[in-house]
Amino acid sequence: MPGPVRLDGAGASRADELCLDVPAGTFARERSFWSALTGWEGQAGARSGSACLDPPAGMPVRLWFRRGDGGDPVTGHIGFACDDRRALAGRHAAAGARVLAVLPRETTMADPGGRLYCLTGGDGGTPADLAGSTLAWP
Repeated sequence: MPGPVRLDGAGASRADELCLDVPAGTFARERSFWSALTGWEGQAGARSGSACLDPPAGMPVRLWFRRGDGGDPVTGHIGFACDDRRALAGRHAAAGARVLAVLPRETTMADPGGRLYCLTGGDGGTPADLAGSTLAWP
């Protein structure tokens, strides 16, 4: 399994989730579809309106679902677990990203093309265990 990366003093980080933003009306269907397709078991997420599928041992990325309010199509974004969101957001911004929102459990970013992604810590319901600045699958 790939280890974390350390960028210019911004702490450890690793891409650890693919998040699908799903309209409320199709949430259960999307989650069931991906569970059947992958064979991964699902569980309710720590946050309201979320769920995840846990991959087999050794696979470093889990599939996460967030329920949206509107009828927009399903979209997706990548999530990075990190041990210092503020420092990593600054490092990403220096590379051309923009900080869109700093929330209690995640920082929403936009890449130079405007595509969204997020930075999360160990308390955000991600599969990262950030104790001691090491990102490891639990």
